[in-house]
Amino acid sequence: MKKLTLTVPFLFTLFLLSSCDSVNSPSSTISDSYLHGRAAWSPDGKTIAFTSLVSGQEGIYVTDTLGSSVQQILKGDGVGATWSPDGKWIAFAKTGSIFKMKPNGDSVKQLTAAVGAVRPSWSTDGSKIAFIESDASGYTSLWVYDVLRDTSSMILQRGDYPSWLPTTGEIVILDGQYDVYSGYTAYAFIGISPTTANARLITSFSAAANCGFCSMSPKSTDIVFGVLSSSDYAEVYRYSISANATYKLTSDGGDYPAWSPDGSEIVYTRTQQGDGGLWIMNADGTNKRRLTKPQ
Repeated sequence: MKKLTLTVPFLFTLFLLSSCDSVNSPSSTISDSYLHGRAAWSPDGKTIAFTSLVSGQEGIYVTDTLGSSVQQILKGDGVGATWSPDGKWIAFAKTGSIFKMKPNGDSVKQLTAAVGAVRPSWSTDGSKIAFIESDASGYTSLWVYDVLRDTSSMILQRGDYPSWLPTTGEIVILDGQYDVYSGYTAYAFIGISPTTANARLITSFSAAANCGFCSMSPKSTDIVFGVLSSSDYAEVYRYSISANATYKLTSDGGDYPAWSPDGSEIVYTRTQQGDGGLWIMNADGTNKRRLTKPQ
């Protein structure tokens, strides 16, 4: 595990030019493979939901943590699975709206009418689902769907990749502002109150790239995220809040990281060509093992 000692704000020593939101950037000299992705662990730790982009196999699937039993629960468009804390529902994005369904694929129901809704994230108390609305110009805003009231409201006119901070109930987002003169993007992990919209800085850094698909650890101690290089494969990094240090967890392609319920493991997409499937590793980047192999 490679440790980068950082100050706030910190500067990535990697020179990255492309967006983590892109599957294959036109400027990349290496094409990352994304066939199984956007994985999410069930609250009991026994099941992982993910999206397949394999031609003819598109949809949402579930598997056990050994990858020995893979089942499709939704055909076609559907991405960004997030589990309700009781494990009874999976929310996901489809055709610009947020939906939910049972883990066996039954009872599909549309929750929001928002156009461009993506990246749902279920709160740890089960009462809300945070999501991002992206317009045609690429501008993003943070929204919250109230489960009991069946209503949606905008919280902030910026930010992306929402996850929840279990200790405070805040929504953690990644905000980025690109500076055309320097070629760098100023990033900030920000905690947002879903009721007051009050914001506080968790940490900030600068990089010559966009970073994304962030996930707060269940113990509120670490954030994992993906970084996509223009000259190498995407990789997974972990930021430790207490140590104010960032660790590179993968070196052979990695993106879309997500935590296990106890915070001991991370599931991610291994993006190296010829792969594109899901892998699991320990929280420190050790003991990597394959979960799925796209066919």
